[in-house]
Amino acid sequence: MKAAFLAFGRFVKSVFSESDGSGSFSRVAGFCVVIATIGWITHVVIHAHAVPDLTGASAFVTTGVGTLYGLNKAEAIIGAVKSTPTQNTPSS
Repeated sequence: MKAAFLAFGRFVKSVFSESDGSGSFSRVAGFCVVIATIGWITHVVIHAHAVPDLTGASAFVTTGVGTLYGLNKAEAIIGAVKSTPTQNTPSS
């Protein structure tokens, strides 16, 4: 049983880490956005006794997680663009 918990802990750590093993802010924050949205929908269902229109919630999750992912990858994208050599074509 202990081995299963250790394996699950390694899995969770890998889910919230980048490929180099460092922690990923965008993955943790994205998970928090998803959990907050699920909590909000659950709160509305419990108090209103009806399922709300989920268009706004899905837009919130998509925008929130997408923005966090984009901010996390912005440094790598900018670095790749800056290091790309420009091609000079000879004029005829």
